[in-house]
Amino acid sequence: MNSKKEIGFCFLDEYANFEIALKSVFECSKSYLKKIIGNKKKLSQKVYARREYAIDLNLVNHLMINPIYCGKPLAILFQDENYLVLNKIPGIHAHPHFYDESDNCLSFLRQEFDPKILEVNKNFYDRGLLFRLDLVTSGVLVYVKKEILLKKLRDQYEDLVKKKTYLAVVEGQLEQAYHLTHYFRKSQFKGKKMSVTDHDTEGAKPGICMVNPLKFNREENVSLVKIELKTGLRHQIRAQLAHLGFPILGDELYGGKKAPRVFLHAYNYEINVPGTYLNVFSKDPSLFDIFFDLDTCL
Repeated sequence: MNSKKEIGFCFLDEYANFEIALKSVFECSKSYLKKIIGNKKKLSQKVYARREYAIDLNLVNHLMINPIYCGKPLAILFQDENYLVLNKIPGIHAHPHFYDESDNCLSFLRQEFDPKILEVNKNFYDRGLLFRLDLVTSGVLVYVKKEILLKKLRDQYEDLVKKKTYLAVVEGQLEQAYHLTHYFRKSQFKGKKMSVTDHDTEGAKPGICMVNPLKFNREENVSLVKIELKTGLRHQIRAQLAHLGFPILGDELYGGKKAPRVFLHAYNYEINVPGTYLNVFSKDPSLFDIFFDLDTCL
């Protein structure tokens, strides 16, 4: 969150404490309140009717998308009555977690399009996003415009999303193709990193992908690889490539060397729902041009 912003707010009714008042008026969870308020003593204080209280703007505008986008313009890769596909840039979030966050793709949509586009799945901050991309990842990001279609795709994701292809620059020479199956669990404080573990570890989830080498840059000792995702776990590609011994260049969280960016890109998504078909690419020849010419590698 950014620096705290508050507004004066009067409750029309009296409440036993702040927690009950805020949950009742703003329809937010106890865990969300703790993230915003962080003060148990304040949450336990009695609330009097028609007395003014300073309330965090993130609570007042809970689940609203900030209409001011702070970032570079995003390219629209495709749009029809069912989908809007953005070309996400690295360094911005796919969606916010609080109202005051404006460095995200949904704030771009809110600023540039009819606000009605964000009425899909409006009780959640990810709205109509079919999936999420990490802060550091660029490329294809699919927004679904219709509630029924979004539900169908999320319920039958593995059957209807036919292809999920990523490109990455990894350290070292990857000389062969791999069909990888690993099991993952959260590690480090607050689960900021995923770890590969044994299949019988409690809470472990399977992650499957296929990795194919495309080209090797001997001078820089890096390889361009194509990854076909069969599952879509958080940080899956980053953790699997690091576990294989080929961390993504720039991905310091997973042991990669420092670089201008994390060289991971969502290249192609193919979706086939009866009555609608989507096959969209994000191919920018300058994307990894300090190492490879994508026009000759793909």
